[in-house]
Amino acid sequence: MKNANVPSWSHASPISHTNPINPKVMYRWLRKLFMADGLGLKLFLGATLVGTNFAFMLGILRLLTEAHLRQVDVTDHYALVRYAYQLSGQVHYDLVGMIIAFYLLVYATTILLYPVLRLHQNALKRQALDNMRARGETLIMLGSLIAKRDSDTSGHNYRVTLYAIHLAGTLRIPETKMHDLVVGAFLHDIGKIAIPDKILLKPGPLDEEETRIMRTHVAQGLDILRHSIFLRGAEAIVEGHHEHYLGTGYPNGLAGKAISPIARLFSIADVFDALTSGRPYKPPYSLDESLRLMTEESGKAFDPEYLQSFLSLAPKLHQSYAAASEEFLAGELKKLAEPILVSRWTRDQL
Repeated sequence: MKNANVPSWSHASPISHTNPINPKVMYRWLRKLFMADGLGLKLFLGATLVGTNFAFMLGILRLLTEAHLRQVDVTDHYALVRYAYQLSGQVHYDLVGMIIAFYLLVYATTILLYPVLRLHQNALKRQALDNMRARGETLIMLGSLIAKRDSDTSGHNYRVTLYAIHLAGTLRIPETKMHDLVVGAFLHDIGKIAIPDKILLKPGPLDEEETRIMRTHVAQGLDILRHSIFLRGAEAIVEGHHEHYLGTGYPNGLAGKAISPIARLFSIADVFDALTSGRPYKPPYSLDESLRLMTEESGKAFDPEYLQSFLSLAPKLHQSYAAASEEFLAGELKKLAEPILVSRWTRDQL
């Protein structure tokens, strides 16, 4: 019976007192070594390349040295080729021996260095995972800071991100854009940090001047993000989530497909949560009332195709997340968002 704790690709040596050298066993072991994760193959090919170049240089050096001792004019290419041909028999046997010795050296180098490189590779993977977790924690911390600054809890950021991820899955948003969606969803209102409390926390409607100042949070957010390569993927949502499909939004008055796809879908998630959640100036609207108000904005504020897809998801999403605790929402977000972030950050490490 196999030991359940030993993986099938275990690199235990094929040579022991109970397992004498066997060509078939050696072949299978080397194949597992090279095919397990590519590290052994890369090491083997690297050693082969370096060794081949070294052997070639030694061969050329030997030819030139013997030609010089035989007083052959090495500047005469034809004379040098003729002399090499005269030595072809001896060189042939020497070359065969050199190739055999060389490949034995390459195999030995691969087998001896593999455990060391594997150890270092595992250490780098652990360090990379720690770095990814630190990035994720930083993202959550920034999102929570913004939410609390806006007299809210982290629940809003959790919910809109979950809504956006589910909608993006239905719309088949490319995987390369999912990272930007998650980061942007968490940081969509990061610019509100720069808005004065008397405007940000005002319980009633804003006047014209206050509205103008409030709308500067988009530019403020973009200014904050440009200082971080890690957070720069959020720019599309920060800049575009207040744009309207009809072109009546801000800050740039973009319309239709000119608005980033992830900004178009996120604006639906953001408004849905704003309607179905309680705010200092209003109670939460019912699901039916919220969807009715959003349907009226189809083709105006919202992309009609995206909104139609969301309407079919909304009842289940509302039931699952609208009244859920922050702890539950955080757990759900970890399951859905972490693979997206890790996938992107892993590519960045390569």
